[in-house]
Amino acid sequence: MSHSTVEAAPFGDVPLSLGNGVLEANEIHDAAAVVTGNYVNPDHALPLPYPQGDWYLRQTMVPALRSGETVIAHTLIPGLADYYRDVGLLPRDATVIEVDPQKNGSNSFGFPYTDPLEVLRGSRQFDGQYLCPTFNGAFVEAQAKDLNLRTLDRAESTLSNHKSRLREAADEYGFRVLPGMALSHPKDMQVAVEADWNTEHGAWLKFPTGSGGDLVIRIKEQVTPGVLEAAVAKLRRNIGKAFAEGTFEAAFDDFWPESAVAPEGFPLVLEADAHTVGDVVANGSTQFLTSKRRGISFAGNFVQLTTDAGEYLGNEPYTDMPAAARAAAEAQTALAAEYNAKEHRYYGIAGVDWFLTQDGDGRMQVSVGELNSRPTANTPPIIISQKRGAQHFINTNVYTDTPIGSIDDFVHTVGEDLAYGDPHKKGMVVPQAFRSIARGGSVEASPHFKVAVLGRDAAHCRAVLRTLGNMGVRFEP
Repeated sequence: MSHSTVEAAPFGDVPLSLGNGVLEANEIHDAAAVVTGNYVNPDHALPLPYPQGDWYLRQTMVPALRSGETVIAHTLIPGLADYYRDVGLLPRDATVIEVDPQKNGSNSFGFPYTDPLEVLRGSRQFDGQYLCPTFNGAFVEAQAKDLNLRTLDRAESTLSNHKSRLREAADEYGFRVLPGMALSHPKDMQVAVEADWNTEHGAWLKFPTGSGGDLVIRIKEQVTPGVLEAAVAKLRRNIGKAFAEGTFEAAFDDFWPESAVAPEGFPLVLEADAHTVGDVVANGSTQFLTSKRRGISFAGNFVQLTTDAGEYLGNEPYTDMPAAARAAAEAQTALAAEYNAKEHRYYGIAGVDWFLTQDGDGRMQVSVGELNSRPTANTPPIIISQKRGAQHFINTNVYTDTPIGSIDDFVHTVGEDLAYGDPHKKGMVVPQAFRSIARGGSVEASPHFKVAVLGRDAAHCRAVLRTLGNMGVRFEP
């Protein structure tokens, strides 16, 4: 079954590109891009508590590939690449380099077993293309050099994604952040407890770098010394899982001694709940591209879908966003982007997470929560939607009881009409990543995966979700 690609840009004024578009933003011309997702850095500075998430999210780059780009990904489940080509998501002149995840006894995840760049080292030489990874740093640059890949001239992701540095830059660059502070020393804990923004609305404790829901701890009550100590201990345990399940240059107890409030150089961020400044209208984000020559191009504003505990589930375009709120969000985003370009030489795809609040007089305010100097989890569905000409999408995780060992299993689970559907008619369900592991010609099948639901508008996409729900598909763990 074959479907032609429909190039359209329903979200913003720029068709996003994970690779070649990023090179153009950096004024690099006549060069090709090699893209890869990497969410765990073996130098330990950008940990994700579960290395499974690092391996899993790498797959999302494949259906977002543009013409002429190359992606380094893990081995896809049987039939998936053909499916992407059939539905017009994988251009014929795009290249997918599939790398088998390695295994060491019971340890199937983490560095170096599920790091495709590391697996390729010593066995592959490229032709001097530019590597466009999700996160970059000294170790990734060394991997690229060994593979004869060039890298972009930008600061390490530990700096450009650093939440404490972002708070420090707010006053200088003029963007607004929620009340809060960085925690480095025991005395900071008492300052936080006594702060006037410490109210019954609670707070959020965040690790300053990396990605993943387990790096954020929600505190649902007014912060007391005991409550804060317990939250810090929980966050430390979550980071400890990364070191237990992955392989890092540092030992966990050396990286974060039990007696320390935070690792050296990585102060935690304690941020007041947005209800402290007003009624929360939306938890959202603005996706954009920063170019050396053209400045900022907005790809759209989105509403985050999260659990009550703050775990990220997905997102969708913020279609009914008030005009004043859109202007405020994009103004705040532009200031954060200016900071990132000047301080970190960051040009490319990025996103700003924010809260939209309203005070008692009806005045709306946008407060920046995070700056993500990378293609975010909602970048691939934007590109997928642009390719298929969809006017709306819902990016979400899916939980089922049917192990997915091949594309045929996926089609059976969601139905052929939706797997190969038209976004403008019945709708379409595009698989973005599977938790099934393809390795050595066999598949360890998992029933869980990530999809982009494409449709005409928000109501249409929700109708598709209801259809999936009636088929036994769940959208929360």
